[in-house]
Amino acid sequence: MRMRFRHLRRDERGMTFVFVGVGFMAFMAATTLAIDVGMFMTARSQAQNAADAGAHAGAVALVFNSYDDRSASGPAVQSALSAAGANKVIHADVSVTPADVTFPNGPGGVNNRVKATVYRTTDRNNAVPTLIGPLFGVPIVNIMATATAEAVPANAATCIK
Repeated sequence: MRMRFRHLRRDERGMTFVFVGVGFMAFMAATTLAIDVGMFMTARSQAQNAADAGAHAGAVALVFNSYDDRSASGPAVQSALSAAGANKVIHADVSVTPADVTFPNGPGGVNNRVKATVYRTTDRNNAVPTLIGPLFGVPIVNIMATATAEAVPANAATCIK
């Protein structure tokens, strides 16, 4: 039996198929990984757009609806929730609750900001699934984005970004 397989050590026939097969698998893994990374970058951008929309809508509602009503049922929070929730991240809804819309103080100590945070995470049961990640033990990824908008008079802005 040993003599029968000894000649295979020196036989090079068929090795091209092995190299092509291994190279093809490496190419497919790299391509799929690039697709996953591109999808994560797209998801992050879409989540940022949702957070930006929520913060902007909240600040506009502060100015035009009720500057003093910062309750969970107030127009600022409800506008922020509506605008952020209208945006999808990788064809699924983001998670944003009234607790995710806050009103931090600005640098001057004035309470004129609206901060919105949106989530697609495991904790909220809406994490982003991966394509090749399960092969590496990463079946899902968490995406989160935060945006802050400030309500100031049009001629009083000192820093516009």
